[in-house]
Amino acid sequence: RSSGWAFLLQMSALLGILGVLLMHLFIPDVAAWWMTTMTQYMTQLESNMGVKIDAARIQHFMQAYVLVATGFQIMLYSLTAILEVFLGRAVASALFEPGQLANEVKSIRLSWVASVVLLAFVVLTKVGPPLFLDAFPVVVLPFVLAGISLVHGVLAAYQAPKWTYWIFYLVLIALVFFAQALLGILIVGAIIDSVFNVRVRCEKAAA
Repeated sequence: RSSGWAFLLQMSALLGILGVLLMHLFIPDVAAWWMTTMTQYMTQLESNMGVKIDAARIQHFMQAYVLVATGFQIMLYSLTAILEVFLGRAVASALFEPGQLANEVKSIRLSWVASVVLLAFVVLTKVGPPLFLDAFPVVVLPFVLAGISLVHGVLAAYQAPKWTYWIFYLVLIALVFFAQALLGILIVGAIIDSVFNVRVRCEKAAA
């Protein structure tokens, strides 16, 4: 069933890319549309809530955010859907297959084709049209989740104590809030795993 999770993650990315593509087809300048929409929202928030907003700081943030806003929103929807499936599977596993979900979670391995697509997107975000930068968040999400699975798999292979998992998630939360760029470690790990199957090598080394 771990392949089923990989399929789910990869399909979420594919559908996310399609969603970003449709947005760019129907709206000629997506970044300008987001800028207008967010400016109106900030104005309403300032008026209705009596909140004083630092316009210069918000403007700087919005100029960067609008370039990936569509992809980021779709990525959040995808993540929500994946978590809902995960919770449903957790209930089913607890009732009918105790322990099965843990085996699935530590075994999610993406296809090498997905890694090629990600690397192509990395290049195209620099030289291609804005669509590729906008879609980048939905392409990255499966690799972050697969990277988390890889950490579970490696820790399980070496029979690490449970407190190491807690430390990992505390570090992960810290990275999400304070050093998002370091999440690239998970992404790189997932790419390497898609080619070399790191879990099997760790299991052999730990045996």
